[in-house]
Amino acid sequence: MRRKNLLIITSKPIFPVDGGDKLRILEIANELNKYYNLDIIFPGNETDKDLVVKSNLFQNVYAHKINILRIILNILNFTFSNLPIQLSIVYHPKFRKFLNNHGNKYDVILPHLYRSAFYIPKKFNSKVVYEACDCFSLAAKRISRIKSIKEFVFKLDQAKVFKLEKKLIQSFSKSVFINDEDLNYLVKGNKFNKLRIITNGKRIEPISDENIHDNFKSKAFLFIGNMNTIPNQAAINYFYDEIFCKYFSDYKLIIAGKNSKNFNRERTHCIDHFDSLQSLSKLGIFAGIAPMQNGVGVQNKILDYFNLKVPVLTTSFGYSGLKANPDEQILLFEDPIGFKNKINLLRENEKYYTSVALSGYQYLKENHNWVQVGEIYKNLIEENICE
Repeated sequence: MRRKNLLIITSKPIFPVDGGDKLRILEIANELNKYYNLDIIFPGNETDKDLVVKSNLFQNVYAHKINILRIILNILNFTFSNLPIQLSIVYHPKFRKFLNNHGNKYDVILPHLYRSAFYIPKKFNSKVVYEACDCFSLAAKRISRIKSIKEFVFKLDQAKVFKLEKKLIQSFSKSVFINDEDLNYLVKGNKFNKLRIITNGKRIEPISDENIHDNFKSKAFLFIGNMNTIPNQAAINYFYDEIFCKYFSDYKLIIAGKNSKNFNRERTHCIDHFDSLQSLSKLGIFAGIAPMQNGVGVQNKILDYFNLKVPVLTTSFGYSGLKANPDEQILLFEDPIGFKNKINLLRENEKYYTSVALSGYQYLKENHNWVQVGEIYKNLIEENICE
């Protein structure tokens, strides 16, 4: 039987993997590579292209560089149109020309996020499985205080992004979201047959149960995340100012992720890059935190904490898309006192601490293994091909 051809479109190079969006599409590609011939196209230079070629995931790799002049022209065009200004940094006419000329040779086209789906000519809509992932307009709506140009653009674009995201899911054969909350924001509960929920997965690393006793005795919180993103910046600023400094003067805060060094403050230990969770497990971590104040989607950091076999504390924003049992597999809080109380419960009872850590790990294995998630994705694609 002929091995089918699938084209993945991304709005940025997938390497280096320095954020949840990149990690998700890379893992989807890892799984779909078992069943299909994969090609990929993205905005990037020759160095970006070489990194993707070396991954050996793709039969063909296409990259088009977007220079500063093109971005300026895009900004001028999009500012006075119905299209989001954010498209300025990813749009080039070559992408649509490529798809017009080569789209016929693919059985399925899989654009990742709305900034990639925007490129696809209407004649190929029936081939599309749109990896919507998160709802960007919902994330922008939740930004309450504008502290940067990036946040200002997100807020300015919110209405335009909402209209575009809504249009895309109405146009394509299939659309995939990480959780119900994102999907329902766009379609108000009417999921149709073509809208699906496929959660995030995790490549589970071996972590010894013996670490749990040592972690219980430690006084360190761990936050994993790309510190270039607005949700992560808001989360760590809130945690540091409102919780950490006020109630945990004898603890330290470990921040692991891209540009964490920009948050180098008193009693923080910043790690810009780490090769594995095993390297973090050696640091002694009492709990993993996801004090999210905005954002959407399943938090990869929480899946990492489950894998590390440490208790996880998060807000309702961080809990979005998860089905873990509160107080058994994950601990929820909504304010500083709530966080403090949950930590006290863990600190006072090692048996409870161990139970939460191991129960979270078990939940991860049963619900977020990428092999299982990849099989679900493959079945959806086959469904699309057969229709």
